[in-house]
Amino acid sequence: MAWYGQDTSEQWVERYIAHRGWGVVSDGVRRNLTEAFRFLIDARFLRRSDGSVATDPALCPDNWLSFVDCMDLSRPVAQVTLDSGSTVAAYRTPKSGGPSYGPLRLAGTFYTQSGEYRGDLGIDTHNRRLVKYIVVTRAPALSSYTNAVSLPINGRGMQFIIPHARTRLVPSYVSWMKEKERAAWSSAGR
Repeated sequence: MAWYGQDTSEQWVERYIAHRGWGVVSDGVRRNLTEAFRFLIDARFLRRSDGSVATDPALCPDNWLSFVDCMDLSRPVAQVTLDSGSTVAAYRTPKSGGPSYGPLRLAGTFYTQSGEYRGDLGIDTHNRRLVKYIVVTRAPALSSYTNAVSLPINGRGMQFIIPHARTRLVPSYVSWMKEKERAAWSSAGR
């Protein structure tokens, strides 16, 4: 479902409502949808200091509907700015095809507040490791609450979509390996 072009946030809202098969939606849900799509449209591109423009591949419009599916639209959705020096966290998986004790994918799109209970994030954190980050450059973010869509896991935790996070965040902590991971890591001669 490639929906590229110059669509407005209002057009995206109508597309999403049709995608979900909803009839009438409340004004609050419509406002939250508009805020989310406005942010995604604006945040996709990053103007560099040399005047060039970079796109964030994770913010490809093909992903937007699933991003919004992960939001509790009955609760506030807002554009915020994370100040330099603030901290966020994420649960990251190993790089593709790697063992669970191997290198992690440190860059991502979704983050949460440091200290947020992992059971409230709406994701399975069983095979993921906690990574904390420091914001090094003021970062625009979309703030919302999680909505567990397809997992028997709670939602309701705070989440941030942070575009171009690789240029705005630096990892400051990675959770310790579990004992069996440590043993496997050692036996692999590392």
